[in-house]
Amino acid sequence: MKPLSKFRLLAVLGVLLTALATVLFIVGDVEIGAVAIALAVLVLFGLLLLSHDHAARSAVRAREVQQRDTRALNQGIEKVSKEVSATKAKLIGVEQASLVGSRQGRTLNRIEESVRRLHAITGDAESPALHPDLDVLFVTSNGAGLGHVSRLLAIAEHLPEGRSFELLTLSAAYRQVSVPELTVHYFPSAEATSESPARWNRLFAAHLRQLITSRRPRVVVFDGTWVYSGLTEVCRAYVIPLVWVQRGLWKAEVDELSRQRHAAGTVVDEVIIPGDYAGEERVDCGPGLTPKYVGPIVRTSRSDLLEREEACRALGLDPDTRHVLLNLGSGVLEDGATMRETTIRVLSEQMPQAQIVQVVSPLAAPPAADGEVRSVQVYPVMPYARAFDLVIAAAGYNAAQEVVSLQIPTVLVPNLRTRTDDQEKRAQRLAEQGLALTAADPQQLEEALVSLVGEEVRVALVDALAVVEEASGGAESAEVLERLITARDWVDRAETLRS
Repeated sequence: MKPLSKFRLLAVLGVLLTALATVLFIVGDVEIGAVAIALAVLVLFGLLLLSHDHAARSAVRAREVQQRDTRALNQGIEKVSKEVSATKAKLIGVEQASLVGSRQGRTLNRIEESVRRLHAITGDAESPALHPDLDVLFVTSNGAGLGHVSRLLAIAEHLPEGRSFELLTLSAAYRQVSVPELTVHYFPSAEATSESPARWNRLFAAHLRQLITSRRPRVVVFDGTWVYSGLTEVCRAYVIPLVWVQRGLWKAEVDELSRQRHAAGTVVDEVIIPGDYAGEERVDCGPGLTPKYVGPIVRTSRSDLLEREEACRALGLDPDTRHVLLNLGSGVLEDGATMRETTIRVLSEQMPQAQIVQVVSPLAAPPAADGEVRSVQVYPVMPYARAFDLVIAAAGYNAAQEVVSLQIPTVLVPNLRTRTDDQEKRAQRLAEQGLALTAADPQQLEEALVSLVGEEVRVALVDALAVVEEASGGAESAEVLERLITARDWVDRAETLRS
């Protein structure tokens, strides 16, 4: 029998088994129905193996046959996935929900997991893990701006010379990422589309599979608060280590409910937890995985700081004028027109000759001209920090670590509406150590600005910051990645000899 005829026979058999299983589930014969579904999945595996074998023995027609067979296979997988989900829903609908936790329910869950893995591997028969072309693929979630991107770039820039890396980001501000010779891949986040989370994950997994197949990274590094299922599935299908850079200081209620954070081994292979000047944190990542703790991660080092005159001229500011940086971030500014107004009013009284400079989010449209506040749209802004006499900044992870590491007197304004990041706790802890002032409302901001303009409080801040060690988490994280990369160097010795 020709391979193509075998393929059609197996395809028909798979569809018949799926239909039979559906009927059996509906009439209540769950055990036999589960067996039928399992057989259908095995048939689908047979289809995959047969299609690859046929392609290998017919080099000229290989690509066309594989594409056609893969489409048919994916349709079959999709059908099985829908049938399994529909069957579970019907069981609950006929008041048999107790089966979900039973042996039959667990069987259905295992079948669903097999289907998801099939989705991950059916794009290409050749595993990209052999003879990698790229050392590290960095992946970020969307976030509210470029915070996730900044942390990963801080790590990337500390990789040993000669190590290659690329960035895949969901941030709509990706065009602002300006790094010489850096390849940036953008994929719209689920929030930026009208797709359901389940369908978006499938589309993301397909895009990631194509990217990994073409670039063949040795390690994939993700920064975000939730690891996408498509990311886990593709990395595990291709046996590529997946590392989760997990910013700390989560809100207590979010931390308690996070299945992934406390069972990280189910979604990633390694966890890196960046340090925070606000205090040490220990995270239970679950069985089989011990997180790697590193120092605070910042992209700008003290050696990157421009001298005051050079920084002022680069931003178009007068070096002979005092400047105050207002960098509250998009989350605070949505609430905080009053915070901006308070800053203008207090500084006009306390520092009448000072120029207020506001950093505009790269996601925002350029602001209209304003005689009271000068706007700049620059990323990253911290290399120009010496242009400013004081800073008013959001208490997010990146901004807080940078102003402390770079020893800049700052008023931190926490955004209380963040989903995961406990900015209020971070600002309070830094204030308790004397490393910053904090202000959660306009009244506190006025009091903080008045005291910071004064000599006594400012000198105390400068003295406390003077003994702070510079952030080292970027370099330490790069060392973790380097160990992972070198541990897999033996793969490069694999080869094929033909006589």
